[in-house]
Amino acid sequence: MKRMNTTEKINDTLFPPFPIMVVDDEEAILFSIDTVLQMAGLNNIITCSDGREVMNILSRQKIEIMLLDLSMPYLPGEELLAMVTDKFPEIPVVIVTATANEDSAVRCMKSGAFDYVVKPLEEGRLISAVNQALYYRKLKCSN
Repeated sequence: MKRMNTTEKINDTLFPPFPIMVVDDEEAILFSIDTVLQMAGLNNIITCSDGREVMNILSRQKIEIMLLDLSMPYLPGEELLAMVTDKFPEIPVVIVTATANEDSAVRCMKSGAFDYVVKPLEEGRLISAVNQALYYRKLKCSN
């Protein structure tokens, strides 16, 4: 797990209160997503480049939402999605992947994915998906 944000913000306020977790095996994608989120005012982000670490991280760190790549070595994203939605159903999972096929999207949505965003990322679409997931999480936690 690598924390890409700094906690030395102007007003020392992290948003959202619990981190957004970005899971992708490509460091360049992790950096790119982190940058886009930070530019949108979302400064509490943790990244993970190895899907095998995710469940361990979730067992000790509360997160708001997860952005998850499907094509990863060792533990495929669809398997990880099923594990996360089974054990942590309160976490909205947004799939962020280059796999732009309908069957994959349908399988992921049936497995509990909140949204499905295709790479190359359109910044506005990514921010919209993240904001909707954050809003959904807020509503779910308030009930």
